[in-house]
Amino acid sequence: MAYLPPGVHPQTLTPGLHPVFLTDLEQITQPDRLAKFNAQAVFVAKFKSVQGAIPVDLVMKFRGTKGDYYAGLNVERLHVAAGLDAPAPGENLDLENLKNLLDGVELTLEINDLGYGAAIFANELLGEDVV
Repeated sequence: MAYLPPGVHPQTLTPGLHPVFLTDLEQITQPDRLAKFNAQAVFVAKFKSVQGAIPVDLVMKFRGTKGDYYAGLNVERLHVAAGLDAPAPGENLDLENLKNLLDGVELTLEINDLGYGAAIFANELLGEDVV
């Protein structure tokens, strides 16, 4: 763990489901940063929790493996939450439009046991079976 001054405590969300708002959405395109993620494509969704405004990121890494399925689900869920159709495989994403459509929309972020964002859900989809 990195140095923290006395009296400073990291703000984290406990494992489970948390209401959040999207604050930024970006695609990492720099080859050196992609190499650090060991991925062919990376999208980072940045959120703040409704309670406490705690920042948390959801990293969606595409490596050309079976795990890409879960990253793809998160990309699709962001589109559905914005009222858009899920993007087709290979389709270029309009991240700026997606950010604008999600501005002010409350979403639900699942935090895993390590404190990282694991999955995003539109609140109306929470009643459905979730993978």
